[in-house]
Amino acid sequence: MTKKEAVISIIKSWDDAEIVKQWNDYCEFHDSPAIMERFTDDDIQWIIDKYPHCNDSFHEYFYIDDNGWLIFFSNALGECSPINLDTLSEYLIDYFKVDDDKMTEIFVAEYFPKNSAKAREIIKKLSDTDEIAISLDEWDDVLSIIKTHWND
Repeated sequence: MTKKEAVISIIKSWDDAEIVKQWNDYCEFHDSPAIMERFTDDDIQWIIDKYPHCNDSFHEYFYIDDNGWLIFFSNALGECSPINLDTLSEYLIDYFKVDDDKMTEIFVAEYFPKNSAKAREIIKKLSDTDEIAISLDEWDDVLSIIKTHWND
């Protein structure tokens, strides 16, 4: 598993609100249109009156696409969502928005399933001295460094 794949698995574990929040942070940083969230009852009634085809199948989120169409969706990673997992994971990695503890757990489970306690101990020691940064460094590099400290 790569670091990017690990971050994608973390993203998939989040609820829709957190995914949309992180995507909107990405959009704000890149000056792109964000996803609008959670309509009020008045908003819903106005949209249903204006767009009768929305009636019973109303969704949680919406955005305006490049053609000016109002696009609705409920699932942050569903078919109509503008959220791109590759793009979002790269943003989270590049701008240090990934939880180190979660990344460590995924890394240890992937590379040291039988020696997880020892691997965590080495990672903690090396992280404290800034020799490695599990969220920043390439995982092949982290793996090599851990192996050189395995018998310390």
